[in-house]
Amino acid sequence: MTKTKKFENISHISDTIENDKLQIALSWATSDLVIARLEKYRINPQFFAKHFGLRVIQYFLDVISQKEQIGNCPVVIVLLDFFQKRNISLNDLFIICSGLKNTLINYTYDESVVNINILKELEKVADLNFEGVMIEYTERLQKKTDKKEFFSQPIVVTEVKKEKELETFEEELNEFSLAELTELEEDINNNAILISFGKAETDTVKAISADFKKYGETLATSNLFGNLAAKLIDLANSLLEHQNFIEDEKKKESMTVVVEGLANDLMDWRVSLFEEGIEDPNSLDSSIISSIDTIVSIISGQNVDEDLELF
Repeated sequence: MTKTKKFENISHISDTIENDKLQIALSWATSDLVIARLEKYRINPQFFAKHFGLRVIQYFLDVISQKEQIGNCPVVIVLLDFFQKRNISLNDLFIICSGLKNTLINYTYDESVVNINILKELEKVADLNFEGVMIEYTERLQKKTDKKEFFSQPIVVTEVKKEKELETFEEELNEFSLAELTELEEDINNNAILISFGKAETDTVKAISADFKKYGETLATSNLFGNLAAKLIDLANSLLEHQNFIEDEKKKESMTVVVEGLANDLMDWRVSLFEEGIEDPNSLDSSIISSIDTIVSIISGQNVDEDLELF
């Protein structure tokens, strides 16, 4: 007896979705409501689409083909880790996640393949996954709130730069070359994707190490970015020294989140400084330095266990 497919109707368009999944991921990330939320938390929409959107859509397709079960998505766990680091609120998570269902529905209409049965199955898969995401993230936020209340300490805000120092900063910034940084970011992104997908090899680690070192050396040509430059060069050296982390499944799993976050933070850092302008240039360094310290801790084996708090 032939086994009946659980999502028989929507499976008829799975090949079409597979062929257009990058287009769908980009449409999701750049839809009006979603892009507003991503930019609110300084997440590059292109980065989101390529690092997370593609894999979430692939998981959606695997559920349809019954290769995966609903609610058992490792990609979503990584995505929620990434969101939690940026303190994304529950209502903004709702908008971002519901954006995928809206994008898929719009796609089926655009491709003229929609019918009521396809819509019902599409909504069922999306809603059941969405329910699991909301439950997981709500629990994470509650744990974070409980911990924050227990360890709460006052935050002291200090003025980092005076007006004259900011003027000097802006003058030096205008003389800095961006072309090499932009190219290095693309290389870092490509290698970060390989690490995230578990397809990285020793050569991948060497390549991303070289990229981080070059990025640091480029920043070091200016007096503006000495601390960040030194951190990136230290990261490059640590990656080479501990390149065998790629053979450790636990370390690789932990690295997935932070290496993606670091890639996004570097893009955000450059855009914020050179395209948007900010009042406190040093305020952007903390997230990058935190990610670097976490990566070094993971690959060196200093703090790799189930309770490792990446964020």
